[in-house]
Amino acid sequence: MIKQLGIEKEIEFLPLEQGYRVHLPDFNYYLYSGGEDVRQRLIFPHEGNGIKVFFDKLVKIYQQADYATFLGTNPMDIARILFKCPTLVQNMGKGNAPFGNDYVSDLKIKRSDK
Repeated sequence: MIKQLGIEKEIEFLPLEQGYRVHLPDFNYYLYSGGEDVRQRLIFPHEGNGIKVFFDKLVKIYQQADYATFLGTNPMDIARILFKCPTLVQNMGKGNAPFGNDYVSDLKIKRSDK
């Protein structure tokens, strides 16, 4: 359809790896990874930096969890996880709300621990 319309050179496609569903009191939204500049400005432009840091941290946690998944539970494996996965270890006891709240100040975005 894009070729038929003759607009393929006018469209830029962003690679999307994973998405995140955001549930807020006023609305629900689905954010895709990739296209960080769009993600920062999209809904809460004043929270752009915090949102970027939040997603950067999620990517790091995901990468470290992926690495740790393939290790065993013997003492050397546990030591390796503690040494190589500090971001994962530091945040593994946090729930979604406390974790996300560290990066934003707007009360419409912050979640309570109900």
